[in-house]
Amino acid sequence: MAFMFAALLLSATASEVPLLNLRGSRYLSDQNCIDSPQKWAEAFRTASDGCVAPNLFGAIGTGSTLQPDHAFAFLSGRTNLQNFLALNKKYHASNLTRAEADVRISAAAAVIVGFPRSAILPGNFMNVVLTVFDMPVDSTAFVPAWESLFLALENAGFAEVPFHVKRNLTLTYAKKMTPIESFSDVTGCKLGLVEKFVAGEIPSIRQANCSHSFIEAIEATGAEHPFGINGSTNPNGFSCFQNFFDSISAGKLNITATALRAAFFTCSDCNPLFSGIGLGFNNVASPLSGKSVKDQSFDQFFTGREFLVPNLPIQDVDHVNIELPNITLGSNISFLELGFDLGL
Repeated sequence: MAFMFAALLLSATASEVPLLNLRGSRYLSDQNCIDSPQKWAEAFRTASDGCVAPNLFGAIGTGSTLQPDHAFAFLSGRTNLQNFLALNKKYHASNLTRAEADVRISAAAAVIVGFPRSAILPGNFMNVVLTVFDMPVDSTAFVPAWESLFLALENAGFAEVPFHVKRNLTLTYAKKMTPIESFSDVTGCKLGLVEKFVAGEIPSIRQANCSHSFIEAIEATGAEHPFGINGSTNPNGFSCFQNFFDSISAGKLNITATALRAAFFTCSDCNPLFSGIGLGFNNVASPLSGKSVKDQSFDQFFTGREFLVPNLPIQDVDHVNIELPNITLGSNISFLELGFDLGL
């Protein structure tokens, strides 16, 4: 087997031979990729596309940190950043007006990273910043699969969750269901009402007829506005998880899969769309397929790769902030049901 691998390397073209650097494995072809935040921002400004180097990451909804008031920040890697550029180019070269194309690219980015429809509604997606940055060499992004999340909490100093509890939550998401169905299954929230919550038709998960233990666990996090309108919760960083585990240690809360899901829902913004497998998911039309909701296959509702990193101050990293176009009141977002290629 080792001989065969060596032979393959010898027979490969130069562009296929892997190189190693301080950031890990990379290919020669990456030398011609967009490799700085400034180059990416220029490509976005000029509606150009191209490959993106693996050192670049992006975060939407940034402030002084990558995800204000959170212990961890959700990130997009090179796959999503490449798709943002390709879609931006596609929409601005189409029959859409400039204003329509701007709305389409903001909505596309939001869908790909897992923003619920409620956050994309006209008047809600306003003054949103996309930060593209060069990942510092002393920081490491990780895939937000359930077991990786449990390990991240242990590495942060929290007690290990009993194996059977972690297993119950992980296996709930291993069934062939959508993440929304898995969320409803583990939390006791009514599926139809959860769907209304992510669509913005009810303002808070409290209105989704969830189990008492789920609501109790949310309250145990001590987050500010834990049932905030359309997810406007302030978890206050790691203190959210600290309050949760303190309640368990004090015997005020039982540690169950339901309680764990409540903690991640509140403390890490793992909304009902969160898949727990490292792929972004959305229940609206995907800009990657261009198809309507009714014409998409199951796999096409998974919209990209997602990562987490311990939250970082923006000022400490090489970055560029890009203000995504507002989706103002009166904007037509029918493409969220009829397909992103509508009218192109």
